[in-house]
Amino acid sequence: SSDLRHGKVLLGSTRVYLTSVAISLHTDASRDGAVNGKKADKASWTWGARGHGAILLVNCDRDNLDSKDMDNEDEDVFSCADLKDMSPLILKAQGPKAFFKTHKVLLHISPPDRK
Repeated sequence: SSDLRHGKVLLGSTRVYLTSVAISLHTDASRDGAVNGKKADKASWTWGARGHGAILLVNCDRDNLDSKDMDNEDEDVFSCADLKDMSPLILKAQGPKAFFKTHKVLLHISPPDRK
């Protein structure tokens, strides 16, 4: 049904439901051995091959000398040595719990920016 408001006819109404999700990735940006979420640590970062910011280490060695493959050729962490090779990261996510049951976060870096 139409509503008369301030001399104008209301043609319709609707509700908009918004879901807000905040996701942030924290690392040892200041290289002091502690992972924190200070925005000041990230304020001057620039992305890309000529950029600057946190350096994230990856597990690209071979801790098991009996193995013919490098550690980064699979997604498994087999030892404490593997774990120590990687940079500590904390992923913080805020939003409705139901959202995270049906969605996942994928960290992806394009090939040109991996160098």
